[in-house]
Amino acid sequence: MNARLHEALALRAQGRLDEALALLRQLRAERPEDALLALHTAMTHDSLGQETEAIPLYEEALALGLSGDDRRAALLGLGSSYRWVGHLEASERVLRQGMAEFPEAAEFPAFLALTLHDQGKGSEAVQMLLTTLLDTTANEGLRRYERALRFYAEQLPRS
Repeated sequence: MNARLHEALALRAQGRLDEALALLRQLRAERPEDALLALHTAMTHDSLGQETEAIPLYEEALALGLSGDDRRAALLGLGSSYRWVGHLEASERVLRQGMAEFPEAAEFPAFLALTLHDQGKGSEAVQMLLTTLLDTTANEGLRRYERALRFYAEQLPRS
């Protein structure tokens, strides 16, 4: 990672989002084919509440090629941003893709549950959240009732 990108990320971490975005835009003008720059520019727009601006940058970053945690972050950011602007089918598609590519990542079903809720699929959203909670918790009380909770989650009526 070059020093200027590192500086932009530090600015974003400090909450100096406008400064980070200005620097990222400069870097993108110099290296428009850099997937990582597209990703971090998208994430900064997202942090500023500018999901409409973030979406094409997430799409571009993915098209340019990302892997590992960077791809995971781009898929999550894109799916969440789609939801925020009301593109619920696109949100569901991207978040399900994230779940398929990163089955261990509990954040995808959590965000997908929000999309499902917004689509009027409340039972499926609750089932997804309960399953994710039970798959990831170490809480003794939940572990004690895990079998019953999984059964009840499966019995929820489908929307």
